Amino acid sequence: MSLSLLLPFGLAALAALVVPLVLHLIRQPERVVVDFAALRWLGERARPRRRLRFDDPWLLLVRLALLATMALLLAMPVLDRDPRAPAAVVAVMPGIDVAMARADVRADTAEWRWLAPGFPSLDDPAPPSTVSPMSLVRELDAALDPRTTLTVVVPSVISHADGERVVSQRGIEWRVVDAPIEGITTKTDDAPQSVAVALRAPADAVRAERHVRAALAAWNAATPGRYTLDAVGADVALDTATDWLVWLDGDLSPTAQTWLDAGGRAMVLGADDDAAGVVAWAVDGRVLARTRASGKGRLVSWIGPFDPVSVPAMLDADFPARWHALFDDAPAPPARAVAATMAPRTGAVAATPPTFPLDTFVVALVVLLFVIERVLATRRRSVA
Repeated sequence: MSLSLLLPFGLAALAALVVPLVLHLIRQPERVVVDFAALRWLGERARPRRRLRFDDPWLLLVRLALLATMALLLAMPVLDRDPRAPAAVVAVMPGIDVAMARADVRADTAEWRWLAPGFPSLDDPAPPSTVSPMSLVRELDAALDPRTTLTVVVPSVISHADGERVVSQRGIEWRVVDAPIEGITTKTDDAPQSVAVALRAPADAVRAERHVRAALAAWNAATPGRYTLDAVGADVALDTATDWLVWLDGDLSPTAQTWLDAGGRAMVLGADDDAAGVVAWAVDGRVLARTRASGKGRLVSWIGPFDPVSVPAMLDADFPARWHALFDDAPAPPARAVAATMAPRTGAVAATPPTFPLDTFVVALVVLLFVIERVLATRRRSVA
């Protein structure tokens, strides 16, 4: 922690220090010359030597200090590190046994927080959170002083993972606890209902088909095997067990339209900009998808190419979940990932260290010196 100046040219005001020096030299007290007889016997050569002398030295020093402090205030002094910033922070994912986390991480002087929105103290009850822990790690890494060390304690399996490793500005210590998470069970009696997805595309739609398969793989990351894919040519009839249809060959065929009107859910990729329906997804004013009812079913029109080159939003971590929501009103199941494979890596641009302004302290010092100067100056006049 060191002192720095945001406006060093403000120190040019130190030139005003010559003003009180000159005033104290000019404003000497009046001396009355009194002649008496004994002086006639003294020769004119025996004159005392004059010395540079300041009257009221304490008043002069206070005035100099006042001007110097005001010049320092103009230069806006700051500390390059907030003295209240912790030297080390340990973030614990809610649900992990606190005693086990403290035993695994020996950091008695660190500041312990929950890895939850707001990052409350570990002494408070664990708050519920559905936010991706990876997003919270990014937020905490950006909020802390770059010189603060960060340790994150996570379980062996992370829920609500967004599929991307954190790129941090510091070396984050990633501690994986192999114990089960409190209040979270891994076994359920209700197996998720399977969803049969049919993909009908021409032979030349290889890239779009690859992106569809990638989205289904992301859906199956949380519930393996729930989503099955039937990918064949556009001329192949739909199976009666089909739940969702992805169509990449222009308008729906008559048989596919009949299936949709009977209560199916379909998405046509590569629809025109004037496709009917209400806007279901838009990014920066650009409409990506429209939806409308079709008989008892629902049709989603994906506007334009289904390609991340044309639609950069497809590269976002939450794209599989949002694309899933276009078919189903219920959100996609939370993604789960092995914590050991999600350890953050360094490489992010380091943020500018936060500064701690000293304006309040310097202003208080200016006021105090001004009061002292007034007291000494008033005392000087009363004595005279």
